[in-house]
Amino acid sequence: MIGTGFGCLSFAFYDWIRFENVFKSGQRNFWGVHEMALGFAGLLCGPGVGILIASPLLLTILSCKLDEKARWILGLAASYLVLYSCWQRWWSSDWGPRFLMPILPALIALSVFTKHRRLWLALACFSFALQIPTAFAAPERQFSILRSEGIPPQVAVWSFSRSSTFGMWPSAMAQVQAAQSTDVRAFSQFRQSASSFDDARNFRIVTIWWWMLPPVHIPRIVGAVISLIELLVGLWIVAKLWQQAMPAPPTQRDTGSRSYS
Repeated sequence: MIGTGFGCLSFAFYDWIRFENVFKSGQRNFWGVHEMALGFAGLLCGPGVGILIASPLLLTILSCKLDEKARWILGLAASYLVLYSCWQRWWSSDWGPRFLMPILPALIALSVFTKHRRLWLALACFSFALQIPTAFAAPERQFSILRSEGIPPQVAVWSFSRSSTFGMWPSAMAQVQAAQSTDVRAFSQFRQSASSFDDARNFRIVTIWWWMLPPVHIPRIVGAVISLIELLVGLWIVAKLWQQAMPAPPTQRDTGSRSYS
């Protein structure tokens, strides 16, 4: 309660400094309960922002034996879900359930205790695959396409093919193709904001840091090699930590093979 109180006071002070009103946080007041059921369903299992779609491994929590602490975590997560279900812009997200990100780590930690280890691993790999396009392309590109077609985001969020979660793949491939014919050295010159989708320069690059090295006269291969080294070092560290976390094999004395009189 003390931590919550200090947090509320900090937010109120920030709002007063920026907006000169402790009850104004930048977003308009769209709270209400008349769309709560729709928002709850969308945030739970909607194709665009559903937490069970973006992280299906959370389904394995159903097979876990939960103690009192775990039930408290689930209760807090459910209250978080109900809270944002009451905001009429619950669907406002370029990628996944961004409003529910604070509760994801705790829920994923709970799912680790499932007995269905292979199912958990398969769902984790599926969740990882969903995130791959965001490593080299912009999720905002998919929403810009929908906007140009006159499709509102609150409608697209219920469609698997149009939502960013799954529609991101063809959008990302198109962005990579556009980036291959784009000279990023021209990006070093200042230019006003784009006036149309076709004129948006950030949709014609690969969103990886070393892709933008040519304007500073550094070959991309240098950045690619550095990234590869960082990846290999990270995998080596994970492997070492995994070995340390694994229990030591039992010795002959531990197995009780020797007898004493």
